[in-house]
Amino acid sequence: MKLSFLKGLLVFISILVYSQNNAQVFWTETFGAGCNTGTLANGFASPNGAWSVSNTGTNGTDANVWYISAEENGEGVGNCGAGCGNNPTLHISAGAIDAGAAYLNGDGGMGLDATTNKRAESPVIDCSGQCGIELTFEYIENGDGANDDLSIWYFDGSVWNKIEDTPKTPVTCAPQGEWIAYTVTLPGSANNNPNVQIGFQWVNNNDNVGTNPSAALYNIQLAQNDTEAPTMNCVADVNVYVHQNCDAAIPDLELPPFVAV
Repeated sequence: MKLSFLKGLLVFISILVYSQNNAQVFWTETFGAGCNTGTLANGFASPNGAWSVSNTGTNGTDANVWYISAEENGEGVGNCGAGCGNNPTLHISAGAIDAGAAYLNGDGGMGLDATTNKRAESPVIDCSGQCGIELTFEYIENGDGANDDLSIWYFDGSVWNKIEDTPKTPVTCAPQGEWIAYTVTLPGSANNNPNVQIGFQWVNNNDNVGTNPSAALYNIQLAQNDTEAPTMNCVADVNVYVHQNCDAAIPDLELPPFVAV
């Protein structure tokens, strides 16, 4: 009986791991369809819920603005950036007008203050039962090094934390460059968390240095990609239960009587 049980356990774990070898998408944001020029990201309602924008630092009187429209069209990986189409993107543009991923990098000799520190924030995402969560999106970005820059943020239900700055994308085709895909793994606190949000923060100073595109994002996805097989050493036959929330429970162990690993 012990041998049969352990064989069965190994088979079960093997099937579990095999079934998760490919990332399983459970949340997608493509911002609808249509050009929709001038639509503000703050308050934008998608089937996933409402997007919002937070000020994360100093913003000048002429600060750039997060829009959601196809004024900067989602062209797909490997394609050059282009204007108004049918695939809306989340993009940063000049405050006075939605010009796609084209931003004010300074006063332009006219006494403007385009200093910007703004984060576009997703609706709340229920990640219950999801593990090893990966964030994937398509984007274009330029700017000016870390001075005019895009970064990825994550909300765990209590605190916003920066994940990383995104690399600048190729500028092999002018003026908006080439769309690429990017993937990053969310912190472990996102696992089985019903109150996750993701954010994209744009910052720029007012020194008149920086090159378009600013930043635009499309086809944002979250996927489960938990492919690590659990391991354990048993001195005797024990019962192991794997819950849908990704925890393995061993209720037969003593001190404490219930252990989650």
